[in-house]
Amino acid sequence: CDPHQNHLILGAVHEPGHWILAAIYHSERRSVVLDPMGNDSLKIKQCLTFTRTFVRKRGLSVSRWTASTLPHILQKDSTSCGVFVLKVDLSFLCNLCEGLL
Repeated sequence: CDPHQNHLILGAVHEPGHWILAAIYHSERRSVVLDPMGNDSLKIKQCLTFTRTFVRKRGLSVSRWTASTLPHILQKDSTSCGVFVLKVDLSFLCNLCEGLL
């Protein structure tokens, strides 16, 4: 995946028994992580480390890169994280496509 060719890179990240969503905005030098369980502060740090590694391996600068989260709903059970990630993924893509039209 070449960050130069993509405004937005989405990733469904699997941890043992759990899914989270990571989004990389290369042109804005930022990443967004959404954890349906709400463990956002820990996930933000992990996302920033992962993003910097991902970008650095592609020969790009990682200075001034940030990571954050957005307000989002939390899952109410122990099984819906995968559905959450897919639905939010779709929402990100729909918003991106609307901006292109």
